[in-house]
Amino acid sequence: MVKLYDKGVYLVGGTRLAEEENQAEAFAGKPVCKEEARKGTIAYSIMEAHNTSGNMDKLKIKFDAMASHDITFVGIIQTAKASGMEKFPIPYVLTNCHNSLCAVGGTINEDDHMFGLSAAKKYGGIYVPPHIAVIHQYMREMFAGCGKMILGSDSHTRYGALGTMAIGEGGGELVKQLLCDTYDVNRPEVIAIYLDGKPNPWVGPQDIALAIIGAVFKNGYVKNKVMEFVGPGVSTMTTDYRNGIDVMTTETTCLSSVWRTDEDTRAFLTLHGRGEDYNELNPADVAYYDGCVYVDLSTVKPMIALPFHPSNTYEIDELNANLGDILREVEKEAAHVGNGRADYTLTDKIVDGKLKVQQGVIAGCAGGNYTNVVEAANVLRGKTVGTENFHLRCILLRSRYLSIWQEKELRQTLWKLEQSSVQLSVDRALVQAIRRAITDSVSVIRPEISRTEKDPNQETDRCQPLRLWMPVPSQQQRQTRDSLHQQKNLTAGERYRNILLTILFTETAFIMVSRRAMRRKIWYTDRISKTGRK
Repeated sequence: MVKLYDKGVYLVGGTRLAEEENQAEAFAGKPVCKEEARKGTIAYSIMEAHNTSGNMDKLKIKFDAMASHDITFVGIIQTAKASGMEKFPIPYVLTNCHNSLCAVGGTINEDDHMFGLSAAKKYGGIYVPPHIAVIHQYMREMFAGCGKMILGSDSHTRYGALGTMAIGEGGGELVKQLLCDTYDVNRPEVIAIYLDGKPNPWVGPQDIALAIIGAVFKNGYVKNKVMEFVGPGVSTMTTDYRNGIDVMTTETTCLSSVWRTDEDTRAFLTLHGRGEDYNELNPADVAYYDGCVYVDLSTVKPMIALPFHPSNTYEIDELNANLGDILREVEKEAAHVGNGRADYTLTDKIVDGKLKVQQGVIAGCAGGNYTNVVEAANVLRGKTVGTENFHLRCILLRSRYLSIWQEKELRQTLWKLEQSSVQLSVDRALVQAIRRAITDSVSVIRPEISRTEKDPNQETDRCQPLRLWMPVPSQQQRQTRDSLHQQKNLTAGERYRNILLTILFTETAFIMVSRRAMRRKIWYTDRISKTGRK
């Protein structure tokens, strides 16, 4: 159940909602002032700490860090340079994750990447090479922290689950920050997203996000406002789960988001070597919000979003019960959007009264997180996707490509995995080695290094494989679905064990597909040479 309040609400003690001031006073046991209570939100305290104007109604924000990917950083840096920039005044991360696989022809992508590298060397930035990390996962692991503000030139710049107010803006706003100017905006309203209950085991973060998006998008309930996630339901989810919800808040048209933090937030930051960036963030004892979205997590069911926006949401049960009617409505909308220029049909995908799906992808900064991939792996374990034309792809977000086993070792390990489950004993030294490998894969370049001169202290060998040896596997019981919701209780060693196993399966599949493609290419070339026919 998702309920929208018609007016502002008071949150008392972090758990009790009151629509009237006298009700809030009764809950708090003391007089309540609305204007003072406005200052009790998490968002207000973060904006106040970053405001340089001295007027909380007219904000002039200075950010802690910025991030851009290879679609946007070229224009941003060129504009700032033409405007007199001499160095990056704050940490500026340049990732190469959006254009890395685009088939645009020529050397356009490589040119952009080399421009980013040269700019990082000249002005002092953080350059993340292609195929190393996705922008938002990198920022979550390396920069987001409780009470910070980050500006990104990507609409899905959201790190609220880690206590960071992040805003995705056009390149011009990043240029202003590079020129030591400010982000000027009227103080936005703050909307409480009150989470109650606990998600069911078969409900994922995307389902929660779609339920909220479907309720608030069309009526503009949170447009250009800050979504502040509070309530007891927050602690029923792991930080990874919260990240999956948070990154999709962009689709609500909100300005930014922030969550209250707890021990699971601390564990996430500590796991990534940044425990010092944790601070407990909670609303004041009495906080006033300009609106409230009440979400009973236990009532949210698996959802689906249909064209042409994530707000066009349905419960999957509802879709199956009214399949033809709903798909015909989408086709009508397609005809309106396309203005008769193209045919768009979905009803032809109805086979025996069910919707036939032809492709599945588990990826992105919302869907490709570790928890989602493990959930999918456990659902699919021991089963098959069939022999028809359904294609399933799974892309795991990770900070570094780990070359773990060479081909011979990989083949032997795969055989062992087929025989039994595997339990890796990961000690402290191994965890530290993995963390060093992840850190060393990113070029952190200081401004004093010239574009041509190399600093030997900054050189890293990214081709050196991280060699991990696997002990004799022991038989263990099949992991149940319920155990997935105890991930937050895993030790660091167990988490790395699971990550390594996931990477192992991913790389094995990649090698098998590559070999098959190579065999086909050799056969095809040989056929042409013998017959002269394609």
